[in-house]
Amino acid sequence: MSNTSSSVRIVAISWFSALVMNTLFGTALMTSFFTDAEMVGEYALLGFVFAILFTSPLAAILFMCLRIFVRMEIVGRQLFICYFLAGMLLTAATFVIFSFTVFASFLPIWSLFLVAATSGSLGMLVEYRAVVQLSKQDDRSTIQNFLND
Repeated sequence: MSNTSSSVRIVAISWFSALVMNTLFGTALMTSFFTDAEMVGEYALLGFVFAILFTSPLAAILFMCLRIFVRMEIVGRQLFICYFLAGMLLTAATFVIFSFTVFASFLPIWSLFLVAATSGSLGMLVEYRAVVQLSKQDDRSTIQNFLND
């Protein structure tokens, strides 16, 4: 498998994991830890849709950041630290944009930021081992891997 497809897989798994955790944690927060049972489905669906809309660009930018870090020959733990910090900065920036929407004025914004930051962190930690194992390949082997895939 080529490095690019590995990066796509890493970011996709991190993003989807963060989406699921954000939906669960956010729904728990908004429904008083699932005690408002009649509202759970609505909040979960609405939260998942908003999370997809606001974080799709984040996933694309995070993929580009990861590829840049790999090309800069950052490897191992340092690569994960760069990936993690980029992801957290993007999470904060995305949340700031979300906080200016009309919907955010009715929500407990700081609690939801904590949910977003926790979900994003855990989503990236899911792929810790895969990120640490990424390394730059020379152009010839990248082309060969591309042709073999």
